[in-house]
Amino acid sequence: RANELKSRLTLLMDDLGGQDALSYQKLSLCKLAIFLESIISDWERDLAQGNDVDLGKHTQALNSLLGLFRHLGLERNARDIQSLQNYLATKEQSV
Repeated sequence: RANELKSRLTLLMDDLGGQDALSYQKLSLCKLAIFLESIISDWERDLAQGNDVDLGKHTQALNSLLGLFRHLGLERNARDIQSLQNYLATKEQSV
């Protein structure tokens, strides 16, 4: 379970440009979003198995998750990478 959450967190951070591109606040929101998504998934699994789920809490959690995603951004952001020329120049200087 922990590995699944870490994987989801990594995917989310990568979509936002990578962990290095995130402020502390955004990183905290990412962690909260993944935690909330996990709870929602558990409730949906319970519902699929025929168990009772408080649909009011489920709806409220979905709205909260959507709010977190809106604050973080719904679009993928490219990571900043250096050009091949700069990379090679840096490698050459370090040798």
